[in-house]
Amino acid sequence: MERKRIAITMGDPGGIGPEIVVKALTERSVYERCIPVVIGDYEALKDAVRFSGISSVLREIQSMEEAVGEFGQIEYINLYTESDSDSDIVITDMTFEDEGEQYTPEHLLPYVISMEG
Repeated sequence: MERKRIAITMGDPGGIGPEIVVKALTERSVYERCIPVVIGDYEALKDAVRFSGISSVLREIQSMEEAVGEFGQIEYINLYTESDSDSDIVITDMTFEDEGEQYTPEHLLPYVISMEG
């Protein structure tokens, strides 16, 4: 069975979303069914991994196509980067293509990963 790449938005970096996402990605069954890619802020994900006490490794990728979906590794696309002024946050220009359709950050909606068959 071919696994589809699934974009998962983590929600508000200051909320509970990052922690919920990283905890959900400790389930091997998620990786058996899909290739999850978290879309969001690296610092929030790093904090969530540390707070949760999980041993997953964060791996930054630049596009959905780079994702391999290896259990124990949380692949993410960092939408936030520091600008030259060190005080502004900007969203990077990111698009990806799946089955001939192009997507931008505006197309990404939160996904719920169901553990039921």
